[in-house]
Amino acid sequence: MIAHAQRKPTTLLYDENEELREKRSDTNSDGTFDEFVYYQSGSPSRAVRDTDHDGTVDLWLSYDSTGQPNLQERDNDADGKIDQWINFKNGRAITQRDDHNQDGLADVEISYSDGKPSLRVEDTNLDGQDDRWIHYENGQARLIEEDHSGDGKPDLRARLNNFGHKLNEEHDTNQNGTFETKVFFESNVMVRVEEDFNDDSSPDVVTSYSKNEQVLTRSADTTGDGKLDTVSNYENGIEIRQTRDKNIDGVPDAIVLFDHKGNRSRETFDTNSDGNFDLVRTFVDGLKSEESSDTNHDSSHDVIARFKNERLVERRIDRNHDGNHDTFITYNNEIRSHQEEDRDYDGRLDVAYDYESDGETLSLEQRDDTGNGVFDTAVIYEGGSITRKEIDTDNFGQPTRIEHWNKDKAYLIEIDENRDGSIDIRNSYNEKGVLSKQEQDTNFDTRIDTWIYRNVVGNSIKQIITDRDFDTSPDSWKDHDSNGTVIALREDNTFDGYVDRTVFFTDGFPSGFEEDNDGDQSIDRRGTLQKDGTLSSEELLVQGKRQSKALYQNGEKIQEEEDRSGSGKPDLITSFVQGQRKEQKQDTTGDGNFDTLLLFEINRKKEEKRDTNGDGEFDQFVTYDGQEIPILEETDSNFDNNIDFSRALSGGLPLREEEDSDHDYIMDTFTYYKDGIIDRVEKDTDADSNPNIIISYINSRRVKQTNDRDGDGTPEAITIFDPEGNPVTIDEDTNEDGFRETKSTFSAGILQSTKVDRNKDGTPDILVTYLSGEPVKTEQDDDFDGKFENLFTTLKDGSQKQTLDSDRDGIIDTWLLVDKDMRPLKREEDHNNDGNLDLIIEYSNGKATTLKQNTRLDDCFDVFQTFNDLEQIHFQKEDRNGDCDLDFWSGFKNGLPTFQAEDALGVGRATVITRFNKRGEASIQEQVSRESGIPNVKLFFDEKGAVRSQCLDTDSSGTLDWRYRFRQGRPYEALIDTNNDAYGDQRQILEDGEIVRIEIDTNKDFLPDVVQYLAGGNVQEQCQDDDFDGSIDACFQGQIPVSFEGNRSTGNRLKSLGCGRFHTFWRENES
Repeated sequence: MIAHAQRKPTTLLYDENEELREKRSDTNSDGTFDEFVYYQSGSPSRAVRDTDHDGTVDLWLSYDSTGQPNLQERDNDADGKIDQWINFKNGRAITQRDDHNQDGLADVEISYSDGKPSLRVEDTNLDGQDDRWIHYENGQARLIEEDHSGDGKPDLRARLNNFGHKLNEEHDTNQNGTFETKVFFESNVMVRVEEDFNDDSSPDVVTSYSKNEQVLTRSADTTGDGKLDTVSNYENGIEIRQTRDKNIDGVPDAIVLFDHKGNRSRETFDTNSDGNFDLVRTFVDGLKSEESSDTNHDSSHDVIARFKNERLVERRIDRNHDGNHDTFITYNNEIRSHQEEDRDYDGRLDVAYDYESDGETLSLEQRDDTGNGVFDTAVIYEGGSITRKEIDTDNFGQPTRIEHWNKDKAYLIEIDENRDGSIDIRNSYNEKGVLSKQEQDTNFDTRIDTWIYRNVVGNSIKQIITDRDFDTSPDSWKDHDSNGTVIALREDNTFDGYVDRTVFFTDGFPSGFEEDNDGDQSIDRRGTLQKDGTLSSEELLVQGKRQSKALYQNGEKIQEEEDRSGSGKPDLITSFVQGQRKEQKQDTTGDGNFDTLLLFEINRKKEEKRDTNGDGEFDQFVTYDGQEIPILEETDSNFDNNIDFSRALSGGLPLREEEDSDHDYIMDTFTYYKDGIIDRVEKDTDADSNPNIIISYINSRRVKQTNDRDGDGTPEAITIFDPEGNPVTIDEDTNEDGFRETKSTFSAGILQSTKVDRNKDGTPDILVTYLSGEPVKTEQDDDFDGKFENLFTTLKDGSQKQTLDSDRDGIIDTWLLVDKDMRPLKREEDHNNDGNLDLIIEYSNGKATTLKQNTRLDDCFDVFQTFNDLEQIHFQKEDRNGDCDLDFWSGFKNGLPTFQAEDALGVGRATVITRFNKRGEASIQEQVSRESGIPNVKLFFDEKGAVRSQCLDTDSSGTLDWRYRFRQGRPYEALIDTNNDAYGDQRQILEDGEIVRIEIDTNKDFLPDVVQYLAGGNVQEQCQDDDFDGSIDACFQGQIPVSFEGNRSTGNRLKSLGCGRFHTFWRENES
């Protein structure tokens, strides 16, 4: 349990005369004294308080001789500076001064009378000059004056009632000493404003307001005669109507209407005061769009002008005042550009003129010469001369014949045959008047698509060039011989500028063709033709190789094979019946197997089956209606011959989808559509036939998602989405206890905060704050006392610093730094709250790399560790005896020790190293002699931990030159290297610990050539191999030769000692 601070009792201290000297109080029961009163002669003389309980005094109080307070000083903002002074008289405040900008000078002063405020003077903009005065009566504010201009004189005055509500305001906006604006209030709400702009004591503008202080009406005296002649009405604070009666005769002279934005929409004027409106202006978005006037005051408007961006664009005039417009003028930049007239007033235009930019010079004249209301003749001028005539020969309304003139002669005649207003035939004539070339627009798209060239002799056709795609570039050339018989037809069917089809003719009939359909200038389709032009056969080629072949019968295709992959084998075979597709097999993967089957009815797809994984079984199925629109789609996504996804469609739009997402042969996800738009998704993730996840949509947008994770009918998670489909809030019951304790809030789909109420007290005890969707601060109240004791702060680089009170004793003891991916960078811990770190762990890429730890919680770190990429200990240093010096070192691999080094002699460096095998068993130990300080002993252990051999450095050369082998704990052989070449040149055989035989190699051929036999430590007999052939040649006892019987071999070869080197740790840690 956590111990809570208890309130301290009030403590009274007395002097040696037993008079009260000091009083100490704990006013907020937090266990700390925060008020001290000091006494002299039994009466208080001064007091200090810590009012905000932060451990610092912020209020000082002094008393007069009677024990009454006379001065109080206070630091309200905890900056260590006094910013409030209150003077007292007879125990009551008489003045109060406050310093709000910490400059040491008071900017607010309050005077008191009988303990109640009487006047408050403020320097609100802190410029050193008083600019606000509040006058009180019986402690209540009654008058407020303010100086906004800084001239020292009030320019705003407000009077208040007994409830502190405004009665009225007066404003001197031009600082002339006169309050020209008066504002009246009812129930503290502005109801009327009167403004006198000419200081004649009569209001020039009077504005009334609604209860929500929106303008209702505004009346104005626009003539300065003291009479309100203009009234404006408002709705929702926007002016909607204005009425003017400048002659005050009771009849409006002008009415102005406004739209909902306050822009003018209509003006009507009575310009001659006859009671009739003879001028009307209409506005759009506040800009004048039309103006109509009655110029002869006969109550009929005879001139209408239209405007765009308030510039004149059109004027219509009724010249004979018959009520019909007969003259129409169009303006460009307010200069006449076009004019039309009905001169005989029959309602039809008779003449139209276009003008040059000066508005006077004629550029075009159009006439109705027949009087049928249609212009039939147009004359175009340039520089005052005719350059062209346009004639409507049959009153079609458009010119059907255009003649181009030069020097009084027509050199080009253009004809509109189909009366669509565009030239269809152009005939060009030479200087003798003979037709030389004809150009035609056969499709009437205004562009020439046929050129016919004729021979000069005989006038026969030489060549016909056609633009069939009507892009202005020729794509067909039909050549004729001298008799006019066609010999070849060349076509550009791709319209890329290159001939891609050539038809050959024999005696004027087609006989064969060649095509280049890919634009590579090579033939990729060829075939033969019957005389009527129908196909007999065709071949498709790719780089000169046949890709497909089709056969025809009576002009109908009966079969087609295609090799689309270029593998030499067909991958698409289509069968035809009566020219219509019946069946089609496809190899879509190029593996030589047909994986897709299409079935057709009346040449339309009826069914499609696909084998997507090449197992020979169809796993996707599509059914089509008579219009080849899919009505059902089914999929076996895990290839178990069971449908796990199905979609029903109508008119190509989805109706319903079912899915078995976990392949348990039960559909668990259901999607419903309305008019092809998703409406709802239900998911049954626990296979109880009841959906536990429901997603609702409106107009294809998610609006809500509920998740009943435990199937109790109550959702554990509720997500609300905004119109863009982004989550707004997520309420979650993460532990399924029936209480949604976690609430996440989003803005534009970006997480802003997460609050968790783990103890269900209605107050969040985990608060995570996010910036741009990334957590920047996490606060935790793990003891549910309403205070966050753990803080997680995200830094600018994305890393996060965490300060934790892991033992919840109110003291921070853990510091953790993590990178932007929440991978730790450094961890520090203070285990005994002494202010010193006891554990430091550093990380790289989220994995621990080094560790320092003070396990004894004293003055020194006693454990140092480094780690590999798998966070396994790689190396460890320890101070095991607590003297602050390292005395134990360990190496590790794959979590098992590889060696351990120990300062067993207390000399400040390692004296023993133990090596371990891959099973973690001790296998080798190296030791240091106290005298030399360098390693000179190496022990090898068997799997049971017993010594099996021992190597020695007997001469302190750093090289092991003796090796003993042990059996059952006792040496039985010693191999000696006397010249430090790592190979033995002596072998000693021991029995019961005593040497019984010595084999010596004197010539370094690795074979013994001297053998000595010992007893009691003395040589009894010596045999020699004098010729070094491996056999004993002579034996001696002392100096006496003796015969030798038995095996004459001098012994086995002398091998390497096999001691290896000392561990590198000795060199790396010599210091």
